[in-house]
Amino acid sequence: MSGKVEEPLSLTTDHADEHGSTNGVTNGTNGASGSTTGVSRFDPTFTDKVINATGPKANPRLRKVMASLTRHLHDFCRENEITIDEYMAGIDLV
Repeated sequence: MSGKVEEPLSLTTDHADEHGSTNGVTNGTNGASGSTTGVSRFDPTFTDKVINATGPKANPRLRKVMASLTRHLHDFCRENEITIDEYMAGIDLV
């Protein structure tokens, strides 16, 4: 380990091409929100944008399975405030 403190993976529209997305879950209890106002620091439409980017010729079953995987993965990343290095280690593992 390098000893440096990493920022959690930021899942916003600014990082859509590199790091996944969010579905806008606001969170005042698990630490994913940086404020106590209940306003999420994540783009509430991002996960849907990623899912809707599936090509028009995608197999319907594949579209359904990948949409579910995307929602679960994005929820997991937000809930655990995954860093970029942690995300990439998970991708390498898979």
